[in-house]
Amino acid sequence: AIHELTHLLGFSSRQIPYFINSTTFKLRPVRDSIVFGKGGQLRIKTPKVLEIAREHYGCPTISSIGFENGGGKGTKGSHWDRAELGDETMTGSAINDEKFSKFTLAFLEDTGWYYIENKIYDEWVDDFTYGKGKGCGFVNNLCHDKDGCARPSCRLHSRLLHK
Repeated sequence: AIHELTHLLGFSSRQIPYFINSTTFKLRPVRDSIVFGKGGQLRIKTPKVLEIAREHYGCPTISSIGFENGGGKGTKGSHWDRAELGDETMTGSAINDEKFSKFTLAFLEDTGWYYIENKIYDEWVDDFTYGKGKGCGFVNNLCHDKDGCARPSCRLHSRLLHK
């Protein structure tokens, strides 16, 4: 239920053209929010998402976080890339013990439609440990298939493989 409600709140790449600057209330240029990675993968580069990613992974140079590049039209571009965000609630398929993380709150705040107080980032999220403190190599050394989709199965350290 949380997953689908989060989509209703704007968690989808289709909403990026409608992101606003929360100070001026004018539309934010799309180029300020996304970049395309390997295989044309849509990657988010908004300020709060990058702040959370740099803190979470312990990687000060991370420049974007990927959206799912595979699956059907309801999955591709509307969910976090599982290889990067593992058991996060907004990845593309149901898994046991999913976690609602600061990444998703940051995305919603970066739409410009919501203001999320800092204490909410600590009080309303689950203990999200996937990739935490693993450094730049964790997100920079993903394996990709022929379509550019990142695959966590390439990672020896992926805890999802052992569930």
